[in-house]
Amino acid sequence: ERLHDRDQARPPVLSFLEGLRRRDVYSITFERGMDQQEFLAFLYVMARDPEELRRSGGLAEEVARQGCAHIQVNERRFVSVTDEEVVTAEAREKAEEVKAEEEELRRLEEKLKDERFVAYVTGARTRREAGEEAIRDVISNPPRLGMLLRQAVREIVVLKDNPEEALEEVVAGLERAAVLLDEVPDPELRRMDGEEVARAAAFLESSELKDFLLLEKPPALDNVTPRKKILESLRESKTLDLLESVIREHEYLHRLSEDREVPYSPEQEERRRELSTLIDEIYQASVGKPWESKVSDRIFQADMWKKIAEGKGERGNAGASTLVYQISNLLVNEGLTLDIDELSRALSIDENIPRLLQKLYRARRPETVIRLVESLLDNLEDMSPEIRLKTAETLRNIPDALELSRHLREFPVAYEMKDRLLDRLERERELTEIYTTLAGCLSALAQSFILSKDYHAALEIIDTFWRHHGEDGGRKPEQRKVALDAVVTVASPEVLDNLAEVLREGDIQTITEVAELLIKFEDRSVQPLIQVLKESEDLLVRRVTFEALENIGKDAILSLINDLEKYNPWHMYRNIISILAEISNRSIIQSLARFIKHQNPEVRRETVKAISRIRTPETTSLLVEAVDDRDEQVQREACLGLGRMRDVSTVPVLLEVVRPPRSFRRERRRTGPVKAAALWALGEIGDRSAIPYCRQILRRGSRLPFRLGRNDQVRAAAALALGAIGGEECHSILQSHSHDRSEEVRRAAAEALRRMQRRKAAS
Repeated sequence: ERLHDRDQARPPVLSFLEGLRRRDVYSITFERGMDQQEFLAFLYVMARDPEELRRSGGLAEEVARQGCAHIQVNERRFVSVTDEEVVTAEAREKAEEVKAEEEELRRLEEKLKDERFVAYVTGARTRREAGEEAIRDVISNPPRLGMLLRQAVREIVVLKDNPEEALEEVVAGLERAAVLLDEVPDPELRRMDGEEVARAAAFLESSELKDFLLLEKPPALDNVTPRKKILESLRESKTLDLLESVIREHEYLHRLSEDREVPYSPEQEERRRELSTLIDEIYQASVGKPWESKVSDRIFQADMWKKIAEGKGERGNAGASTLVYQISNLLVNEGLTLDIDELSRALSIDENIPRLLQKLYRARRPETVIRLVESLLDNLEDMSPEIRLKTAETLRNIPDALELSRHLREFPVAYEMKDRLLDRLERERELTEIYTTLAGCLSALAQSFILSKDYHAALEIIDTFWRHHGEDGGRKPEQRKVALDAVVTVASPEVLDNLAEVLREGDIQTITEVAELLIKFEDRSVQPLIQVLKESEDLLVRRVTFEALENIGKDAILSLINDLEKYNPWHMYRNIISILAEISNRSIIQSLARFIKHQNPEVRRETVKAISRIRTPETTSLLVEAVDDRDEQVQREACLGLGRMRDVSTVPVLLEVVRPPRSFRRERRRTGPVKAAALWALGEIGDRSAIPYCRQILRRGSRLPFRLGRNDQVRAAAALALGAIGGEECHSILQSHSHDRSEEVRRAAAEALRRMQRRKAAS
């Protein structure tokens, strides 16, 4: 039992005074100007043992030695004049010790009496075992009686697991105490004891107290603990808890009485009438007390619920009354009026309240709308599942009603909605129905954030859904599925189209945020991303878009490649294939391989250029195959790609390109640019088997003047290839052609020699 504030303060004061007495202190004076260091030094001196202080000259002298100039200590001085005075002092101390022992024995005796009385009340002991003296002492002291009765009630409730058995034991125990009151001769004392018995009954929990009040009690107890006395002894919190328990059971029985499919007994009807009477008595007991308005409001809310339950579309929904009461009460405080029938006639409450908010916004009352939404958010912390569910259903319709996607800046409360809903979603682990409704509300809110271009807030909601979906042990399977469905709901066609448009036109920071958001939508984002990739000419946009597809997964890239065959414009292939080269896994290469044989030469050329940047055996084989393509540009790109590969195994293929023709038809297929590309590739590979072919090509031009201009490009490429291969033999050949008749060949030979010289100097 909590002590009175005065009693709580007494022990430390007594302890301090005892410490002063043991140190022979008569008085202590603290002067103005004392600093913290001086006070700490004084405390350290006070903490020393009293005997040690006496040996050092006393507290006053030690305080002076420590430099405590602003603290003056006056000590008592005891001087023994005669031995008789010493003997007298010792006798006095001994008498005090004896007195203290007697007081301790009396306290122990009183404690034993208390224990025997509690045992008697709980039925653990008979009256004889408890002792008449103990009983008389207790009932003659009302505060002591009240404390022991509450202790007995607490023990009974703790020891009995069955609430009905516990209530019977409490009634029996309080009856034993009530019978004892007839033995109290003083009427005033008897009245005070009766109030303590009533307070002990009020010590029960609200549900147990409700049953106690409705129970038919023995006459002795009923005379001492009438309902009025118990209800008047309750504090605010207990009164409101009791009222809530009574109203909930009353509403439950009211619904049963109207459900024809459920049997409803006369006993239940009698119980409902008793609950109605108890509600009125609770109100009467609260009249004139500070919490009268709260009791009145809750009863008004319950009456309103009856009206709504009998209305259209809200039968059986206990959360609707709370919402209607909140809205009506707040509007009255705002100086507005509300017809309750307007909220319960045609539409459900969760549809009607958003419509009301919409009307208030159009009437240019946004501040009222914000206050209404904030009051609804408070309901998310209510203990009642029905209230939380109905509130979430109402909040789910608010973003559309207020058009938050267009007016988000006018309603900063939307961010509070997000935070409060996310917090409630984290803690809602048991009731899947409420979790589903909260997730739907957050989905609508995330869509509004996206359409308002606040991607960070939307991403926070979507990340929460994905985290809940991925939790193995923390969420029910049903809630994990709801979280996944919520992500799908956010990714509506309108949202995806909006994000795709922003991705095409936004700045670098915006398109990065949008891409991150689209990644969260996974498969639903693939087609919008592919469309952006096909249509955009911006290299940055294409790269960011492709990275988003890559993050979504391999299936997204395969969908992109498969989608290429549905469109004819070759520039779409160029846009996509040029970026596909950034990936070097086997599945991508195999998917691209079929475009090597595409009917459009532009597509074949872009495909060869793309795969030539991927160094794998598979791409080398594809490039070797492309060397024999029927298009000159494809052949050239294939040769250049083999040069970038630097694979020695491809040298025979390249030599076949530059080797003198065996037929006129083959000569027509290998044009000068193709041969030049093959020679460049041979130089990049650096295989010395190409030197004879390069020498032969250079000689052909110099010995046949009439072919000089025709083969200049190929001969110059041969000279550059020799410079790339290097060595004394190549140096000699290039020196012999440094004065060639062709200016292009001379420049190429000079450049090749300089390249060899730089390489030699570097090594």
